[in-house]
Amino acid sequence: MRNLCTFCGKVVEKSELKEDEEGKKVALVRLSLPRTINGKESEEFIEFTARNKMAENIVQIVNKDDVLAVRGNLITNSVDIMGTNINKLEVVPSQISFLDKEKVTDELYQSQAILIGRLVKTPELTTTESGKSVTNITLAVTRDEKNEEGVYETDFINVSAWNGSAKTVSEYCRKGDLIAIIGSFYSKKNEYKDVEYDTLNISANKISFLSTKRYDEEPEKEEKTTKNKKTKDKKESEIEVA
Repeated sequence: MRNLCTFCGKVVEKSELKEDEEGKKVALVRLSLPRTINGKESEEFIEFTARNKMAENIVQIVNKDDVLAVRGNLITNSVDIMGTNINKLEVVPSQISFLDKEKVTDELYQSQAILIGRLVKTPELTTTESGKSVTNITLAVTRDEKNEEGVYETDFINVSAWNGSAKTVSEYCRKGDLIAIIGSFYSKKNEYKDVEYDTLNISANKISFLSTKRYDEEPEKEEKTTKNKKTKDKKESEIEVA
């Protein structure tokens, strides 16, 4: 499994059964995940589209305020907004379970994404207006199944690393390095040509260095520079978010 996501949330509204451009049955499900940040209550929203038989079942048995646990995969999908293609992160559900909403506590409203992929470009460290360090990285993640043409497609998934992990990733990682990320979702409101839309984003909680492209491609040599030795030593290392 190269990418996996799990999350638990409350259904915002009952879904309607519709048809996509290919005539297949679909149902959009929007979940709310309560949050408390700096003593203030808020919520994140995660949307996913169920298809075919799963869509029919959701429309029949899932109601507003039901609590669902979802397991699935992540892909990037191009969406047309005012004539412009916008790449959005999308959840493809594989398993959906009901939870007893009378027994669900706030601690269960969690989300997690696990990704393994190669860096599309060398990370760059930036600083927010509030003084926090952040590095925005893009992972090339190969899908587990072939498409109709028999080809393994690749998704380009954006992840934000913060504070200590942002500094370490920008210092040691380069384009082509293979890394694993465990992160959580957060939603963000965007606007394009006066059209508002939500995007699903990932914030890294843990980053593991699996291998570097430079080290993998180099032949074994007895003499290594200090820089190459550090690169080798960091394989399998982990960074906790500060």
